[in-house]
Amino acid sequence: MTFKLVNPNISNHEFSSKRSKANKAASEIWKELGKNISSYTSKFFFTIQNTSDDSLYHFKVKEQVNGDDVKHVISNIKLSISDKEFLNQIQQISEQSGGKSYLSDDDSSSSSSDADFRYSFTTLNNSPMVLNYYPTIYGVPNVFLPSFVSTFAPMVRINIPVSSHFVIGR
Repeated sequence: MTFKLVNPNISNHEFSSKRSKANKAASEIWKELGKNISSYTSKFFFTIQNTSDDSLYHFKVKEQVNGDDVKHVISNIKLSISDKEFLNQIQQISEQSGGKSYLSDDDSSSSSSDADFRYSFTTLNNSPMVLNYYPTIYGVPNVFLPSFVSTFAPMVRINIPVSSHFVIGR
């Protein structure tokens, strides 16, 4: 049995685990992903998929700092949408990225009204990487974005819907 990380998704790299239980696989995948994160992450959401039956498992990670040690607690979360709908939405985000940089000023073609995050990375050897992360699918009111290790130079673009309570320039 194999589990793989589906949200977030980093192009040209697969985070996976051959553990038999989703919780153990999630912990192993988080440890591997965490090697690329340079700072304490207070709360982070992610999803893994069982590759044998395509079932999804959603998790929330909370890290706790105690001196020089960082410990994490991973808990299962339930979503109100089906696995199929989740995968469709993740696929749409992935197709929108297409491995391209999302730094242009003109992106009126974006069909997502939710906030989504697309990091465009250049590694030290200048090979492009794209990280797609769709945190609003978890229905959370705020998102904590991790800082990645120095082997990456992230460029961040954040789409956030404008509401009547938030006006720029006043």
